[in-house]
Amino acid sequence: MHYEALMENKRLFVFDLDGTIVDTVEDIAASMNAVLNFYGLPTKPLEHYRKLVGNGTLNMVTKTLGDEFDAVEEAHFLFELNYKENCLVRSKPYPGIAVAMASIASSGDYLAVLTNKIQPLAQKIVAAMFPNISFDAIVGLSPENKAKPNPDTLIRLINQFKPVECFMIGDTIVDLQTARNAGVNSIAVLWGYSSSKELQTMNPGRVFSDVDSMLLSFGLEVVVPA
Repeated sequence: MHYEALMENKRLFVFDLDGTIVDTVEDIAASMNAVLNFYGLPTKPLEHYRKLVGNGTLNMVTKTLGDEFDAVEEAHFLFELNYKENCLVRSKPYPGIAVAMASIASSGDYLAVLTNKIQPLAQKIVAAMFPNISFDAIVGLSPENKAKPNPDTLIRLINQFKPVECFMIGDTIVDLQTARNAGVNSIAVLWGYSSSKELQTMNPGRVFSDVDSMLLSFGLEVVVPA
């Protein structure tokens, strides 16, 4: 009975991946530009990709190639093939994020990642970026997991862990929409790929411009990962 009471007092922190805990845009851009080169098309600058990260790679490929391109499925396959092999070349955790992840993991609260990346890539990147941190769940796209902002996968995590409170933390409108659709607390972070003006349109519960302030607001003891 005492154990069950402790379980009920745990919070669930659900983080987006791209632009929230890991800066992945350079690897995404390099892989998509390789596809553009393959088709003899001009490459796009990094800023183009910053605006498209977070809503799934098929959406990114489609918008990069334009409506008149007639081989989107093939191009998406080529992107996924290239990115699978090169997703760890330039990607890196945001400053202070490893400490935040370690602090949550050590606190007894639940720590999860929910991303629109496919499941194997999500697991590969998180494992490489945070090798000494134990996540309670790393959830990406799969036949069972729908893309954000559909709330079903987030709701399933809530039903699995039964936290006293849940926070969805992300850098895009998609993340904040997911939180709203699931009826949980939304936290917007400003170090990712969306502007404060964009994120404020969703009226997030909290907004943080740096990791230290976010961690302080959670009331956690700071733990430096090994």
